[in-house]
Amino acid sequence: PTVDADVIFALFDPRSPESERAAFRASPLLAQTFAARKGQVFEVNSDPWYGASVLSLNLVLDDIERTLLAGSIDTSGDFR
Repeated sequence: PTVDADVIFALFDPRSPESERAAFRASPLLAQTFAARKGQVFEVNSDPWYGASVLSLNLVLDDIERTLLAGSIDTSGDFR
């Protein structure tokens, strides 16, 4: 089966070294995704995404809103 996405939110611990982000960006698997080919991979702070509070949820929704409304997102991927 093929797994793909129009948009990828990559969650990173803000305390993690830049080398982890660089390794993710250089991943051959990531490069094969529609989202990566269209430049629609967004790195976000993982803390709120793993949180279990209303505040955390609002921060996640802020990330999503800021990303999806900030520009033109291509949703023409054929993974459906």
